[in-house]
Amino acid sequence: MAEKRDVTARLADGMPAVLTVQQYVAASAQVGYRHPDLTVHAGQLQDWYRSEDGMDLEALLHDCGVLEAAASAADEAVQVQDRQRAALLDMWQGVGAATSAEFLRRHSDASATVAAALHTAREAMEALREQLWEAVDDKVGAVIEIEGRAATTRTDWSAAAATVTSGVGDRSTAGELVDHAVKPFVDSVIRTDWLAAMRTAMSSVSTAYQQATGDIAGARLADFAIPGDLGPVWSAPTPPSGDRPDEEPWSVASVPAPAPVVGSAGGVTAPAVPAPPTAPAAWPAPAPADMSPAPAEAAPPAMPSLGSAGPALPGLGGGGGLSGLGQPFADALTGLLGGG
Repeated sequence: MAEKRDVTARLADGMPAVLTVQQYVAASAQVGYRHPDLTVHAGQLQDWYRSEDGMDLEALLHDCGVLEAAASAADEAVQVQDRQRAALLDMWQGVGAATSAEFLRRHSDASATVAAALHTAREAMEALREQLWEAVDDKVGAVIEIEGRAATTRTDWSAAAATVTSGVGDRSTAGELVDHAVKPFVDSVIRTDWLAAMRTAMSSVSTAYQQATGDIAGARLADFAIPGDLGPVWSAPTPPSGDRPDEEPWSVASVPAPAPVVGSAGGVTAPAVPAPPTAPAAWPAPAPADMSPAPAEAAPPAMPSLGSAGPALPGLGGGGGLSGLGQPFADALTGLLGGG
């Protein structure tokens, strides 16, 4: 069983460090520090940090299981088809048998393509789940590590920051500490390393979705042909070749023309030329051959419901991880599986 990946719980691990850094930034803003990615509003750092909040990787794990079951069922169905095709060839020979066998072979190839596409989708979603978890886990680790660089001064800095932002206490002394110690830390560490960790996580998530989407959209789609008429087709007879001595010479000139007809008014009327014979509307179907029934085969296993695999398969990924970036991914999966 795959290891549990709880994004919400992992983000909670880093939240205390985020709140501490947010307090440093707010206090620095009170003494004049400004940065568009840090000081526009009070909750800006949490906005950065919570960009993956609500991502449900357990839903992706469920989807991987459903696709794996579907791929296994497709593999088994291909095997059943191949056995039945082999049994048919043992009992039926001739041109019709060869034509039917070729059609069934193409059908088997298309079925194998479906199975391969399902395996591709499952592998892409499994990789996506691991990459998303890695992005979140790395971000939380970075947040905790960066805040820990000032662990020895955390108590004093937090107290000074609280005094500056609330106005309660010795604001002059606290403001001096914030201005000379906390603000430089914010500008040199939070502005650079902390924001870089946030951007890296967001970029990794985007890349993971794009890669999964590309893998699924690039899978070859199956083409199931529809059999045409299997009965004989009438064709016009061909003139004698003249190569055989028993053939009668044949030409339009050798057909005697009917005599002209004299009308009642004394005029001469051209005789009607009989039309060439037309093809029959349909040839009678040949009587079916007396064939013994094929050996009984187990019915191919039913394809399991794909449940949460995209818009045509509602609720892919539980919705948490697929909003925005996930929509192209869900669209690609739907195209692969023939949604709609």
